[in-house]
Amino acid sequence: MTNKITLAITGVLAVVILALGAAAFYFHGESVDRARELRQAKIDVDIANANNAMQALQFQRANEISAAAGQYVVTIQAKSEERQNENRKALKNEECADRYIPDSTAQRLLQYADGLRAVAMRDSGQPDSAAAGARTTGRLTYRQAVLWIDPLLTVLDRANNDRAAIRQLPHQQPTQQEKP
Repeated sequence: MTNKITLAITGVLAVVILALGAAAFYFHGESVDRARELRQAKIDVDIANANNAMQALQFQRANEISAAAGQYVVTIQAKSEERQNENRKALKNEECADRYIPDSTAQRLLQYADGLRAVAMRDSGQPDSAAAGARTTGRLTYRQAVLWIDPLLTVLDRANNDRAAIRQLPHQQPTQQEKP
């Protein structure tokens, strides 16, 4: 009987050892899989953090460029207003200032200005309240033409400055996940 009990105990111990070995093998495989997933998750988090940092720098740079462009606009607008006031004072006593520009030249200039205004307003979807009533006749005096020059040059300067600021903006870089 002792042999039977010893054999039974040995058999039970063998089954328990085999079960424990199988469980250890299974859980070791699960552990390896989880460690691989954890490494991949850490890599993904590092990539996301790098992308976030790059975007934060790009936003900061874009804000700096935008602020500089805004300050430039304020400065050139103030200088333009000063020059316009000087022009008005200078034209006050000029005899020829109230003479009309030849009609063909005035019409070309006015049509061109209206065309530019129409294109600009078509993009914004808003009525051009600044131009409403700005011109009642098709005739243009030398005084009006001279007074148009500085605002037009100021607008051109602003547009060129805006284009230069846009060129300075950091380009969007594709993230690691977007790359093929």
